[in-house]
This record gives sequence, structure tokens and C-alpha cells, in this order.
Amino acid sequence: MAKKRAVKSKPAGPVLRRTVLTIKGTDDWRVWLEGLGKFLRTPTSTVVDHALVSYGKEVGYTEPAPER
Repeated sequence: MAKKRAVKSKPAGPVLRRTVLTIKGTDDWRVWLEGLGKFLRTPTSTVVDHALVSYGKEVGYTEPAPER
């Protein structure tokens, strides 16, 4: 008989995540963004997150970005 797998515990207090941003663009822009994500070896949502953090710093916004 197979052994039962141990159940991983979840962090206390679930974090509710909601859709925060939807961006419309052309198919060419989508392909470009996906290519950038592949180049960086990261999902496109992470590319956008990093870009926003960098832009915020560039324009002088000093509030640290919380975890997504």
C-alpha cells in the first residue's frame, strides 16, 4: 500500500488577491511583452511589477512597494 503524503500547512490568515490591473494592447505589443518575459525568464506580470517599481523610484516615489 502506498504511503500517504504529508499535507503542507498553509500560512496563517489567507491573503486575498484580486485583479489589480488590466492592460489593453495590440497583438504586436502582447508578443513583444511575452518575448521580454521569456528573455528575462519571468512571467509578464512580474515584468510589469518590476517595471512599475523601477519607474516609481525613477520619478522619486519613495513609498516601498508591498508584496504583490
